[in-house]
Amino acid sequence: MRKKINTYVMLGAFVVLIAMLYAGIHSALKAENEWQQQMEDYEEDYKKAVEAVHAENYATAVDLLEKIPEDLMETASVEPLDSVPRCLANVKYVRAYAKYCENIASGEDIDSQYWVIHKLPSETAEYNGDFAEEMQEIKKIVQERYEAEKRRKEKEEEERYKEEIRKDQPFRGMEQRYISITKWGPYDRRTEENYRENGEVKKQVTYTWRNIGGSVYSAVCRDGEVVDLIRYVSSSSNSYRGKSRGYSSSGRSSSGKSGNSSRKDEYDVYDYDDPEDFYYDHEDEFDSFEDAEDYWDEAQ
Repeated sequence: MRKKINTYVMLGAFVVLIAMLYAGIHSALKAENEWQQQMEDYEEDYKKAVEAVHAENYATAVDLLEKIPEDLMETASVEPLDSVPRCLANVKYVRAYAKYCENIASGEDIDSQYWVIHKLPSETAEYNGDFAEEMQEIKKIVQERYEAEKRRKEKEEEERYKEEIRKDQPFRGMEQRYISITKWGPYDRRTEENYRENGEVKKQVTYTWRNIGGSVYSAVCRDGEVVDLIRYVSSSSNSYRGKSRGYSSSGRSSSGKSGNSSRKDEYDVYDYDDPEDFYYDHEDEFDSFEDAEDYWDEAQ
């Protein structure tokens, strides 16, 4: 009796297993059929869209192509890639082309269509499907218009910037190349000298204007822009700081002495913004960095 029961149990388990296998196979076949049908529908939509573009019915073409996922080839990674019609790899290009044509046909200017540059294939070799030549021609035209418009805007912006500079004096952050077009006019003297920054020797340029409102001014430039402005005054004060553009005074008297020290400056200490640069340029004159720093501090 027990033997018969075991036989029935095994037979039942076998039947269940067969049923499960059949259900799995049936489900897989159903999914495959649905996928294949979907691909056929997409292919049909694509062909209709191409015909619509040829007929200059761009809106219809765009509607049809938007039904097809742009990432279809990635989605197909779970299915055999050969089950995806090859033409569907072109959907993103034809959609962009149709959308561009639709926008132009509706009266939009080419200058508002720069986006298409990034949507169309970069080279004909990358894509040789429908409208390949037309796409390359459009991309060339739009790219040229884009570059021309970009240059025009940059020129306009530069002219606006230069116009503002012409009304003003040099200021910190101003590009060095505009140094001669401020309201101070051309500079009277240009000097170059080295300075050290983070262990690297660099070059700074100092431009000097004489008799600007009875004073002498300098603009110090590093890395292509103005970093400091100096007003040279003949007084005992060395703490002058103007409100406009953050001027700092050299604090020198006409005899070349510091306003708060009678010691003659032998090392052009007033040309340095920090003691470290001053020390590295005069290492041979001081026993240590501390000595150079003390000298620099006394001159401030």
